[in-house]
Amino acid sequence: MSNINNINNTNDFVIVSKTLKKYDAALTEFNSIFLVGREFSSVIAVREAAKTYGVKHNIALTTEYASSSCIKLICKHSGKYRDTRKAEKVASKTSVMGETLFEWERKREKDMQKHGCPCFMYANTKKGRKLTVRSHEAEHNHPIEEDRRAYAMYCKLSPEAMALVVKHLENNVDVFTIFNSLKINGYTNIVCHDIANIKQHFGKSEKGKEIFYFITTLQDLDFHVRYSVGNTEDNQVNMVFFVHQDVINEAQRMPETVIIDATYKTNSHQMTYVNIVGTSNVSGNSRTTLKTYPIAGAWVEHETEENYL
Repeated sequence: MSNINNINNTNDFVIVSKTLKKYDAALTEFNSIFLVGREFSSVIAVREAAKTYGVKHNIALTTEYASSSCIKLICKHSGKYRDTRKAEKVASKTSVMGETLFEWERKREKDMQKHGCPCFMYANTKKGRKLTVRSHEAEHNHPIEEDRRAYAMYCKLSPEAMALVVKHLENNVDVFTIFNSLKINGYTNIVCHDIANIKQHFGKSEKGKEIFYFITTLQDLDFHVRYSVGNTEDNQVNMVFFVHQDVINEAQRMPETVIIDATYKTNSHQMTYVNIVGTSNVSGNSRTTLKTYPIAGAWVEHETEENYL
């Protein structure tokens, strides 16, 4: 029995050692890439460096805010959830019918949460110089995710991988074989279901292929994309919603009002364009006006309550 325990302890030690080495390597590279004083040609160059680093170490870095002259990147697990249920929390302390309600506690079942992670990088320009790193923190307060499929932002096939999938589909190769082929070639950030979706669109009409390429182009540009498929025999896409993370961050700082406005614009597939904008008070020199700013967009086939929800 003691021998088994010793073996298990040894294995645990090896696993922990490997994890620590990976973590230390990630910290070292972060400090090297975002060394204080290092210059970048543009905000785009900073994002590209962060994306390359994130894909390599499976660390999700997102933009907290950015402009042409500054950018701040934070870990996806940075920040804390806002307490949006104050009324429910207050109600939990009151008495109803002589009985006190159970103390309310907000719980989240998600594995991927905000942990108040301190990791960040800030860069800006001064006196006509290039974008320069001013401060950073490489440490995380949570384990680094081992699963390469954990972050949707990294679950996109590269053009090379997509070309490989298309080649297999043209030869009528089944989904599981394609999945194994991708794994053999080092592409481990995708599941069989993703390949099945690609196959479904690949075999569609030209209309279906066009919408599919529209969706993948948006994803390549780092948009968050959601779409739904109708209950028809050809399984055509009947709704495509898209929004960029930078705009989400901007909207969170302007919480006044969000407006969903169906327009009269339609595309070649007779899908209606839905414009989602926010409104905010903007102070001018002579008066205060209400200004709209874009948040997201969507193409919908039928303007029904279900599609809006």
